[in-house]
Amino acid sequence: MKRYFSYLTFIFIISFTFNINVKAETCDREDMARLKELANRVTYDHEYMGGKDGYGTQDYIVKFNNLGKDFYVLYEDFIYRDNDNIVVRSGSYSFDIYSTSCDSGVRSVNVKLKKFNEFSTNALCVEINNSIPECDPWYQGNIDEITFEKIIDDYHKSNSDSNSDFFNNISNIFLSYWFFIVPSIIGIIFIIASIRIRRNRLD
Repeated sequence: MKRYFSYLTFIFIISFTFNINVKAETCDREDMARLKELANRVTYDHEYMGGKDGYGTQDYIVKFNNLGKDFYVLYEDFIYRDNDNIVVRSGSYSFDIYSTSCDSGVRSVNVKLKKFNEFSTNALCVEINNSIPECDPWYQGNIDEITFEKIIDDYHKSNSDSNSDFFNNISNIFLSYWFFIVPSIIGIIFIIASIRIRRNRLD
């Protein structure tokens, strides 16, 4: 009987403690409304870290501000406070903001980090001064190396054709109007030569 009474006492204590914890971690509607309003003041900054201090070419640092003592960010089972560095790669993320008093999520922050175009540092892009969209550091298209090299090759062919068209146009103009152009050139040369001869005589 005594053992049975001790067992019941133990169960009662455990249940009472559990109920206290549950109440401490539960917020009513008013609390949640207040916390959500405060959570809306939380901001974040991000910095591209590619090529710095050993970071990868797609790495970013994300920092949250105004979390204070009321909130924390939970990401991949790690807790982050104000100005803690969250290292992520380019892409889209959803960061959950939790309340320290209610131990529940009160806001999700969606963050989109642009992909760095690794072809922008390729020697083929450097040769043409990154003058096409596919060579821009923040070009967001998806191309493989074969496609990239074809785009560069097409660019060179296009420039070559443009230069060829330019010289062909000049040649056609000359052939069409040579009877005006040639006498004009001869006349200009004659005038320049006459001026020089006169200056020499005066000297």
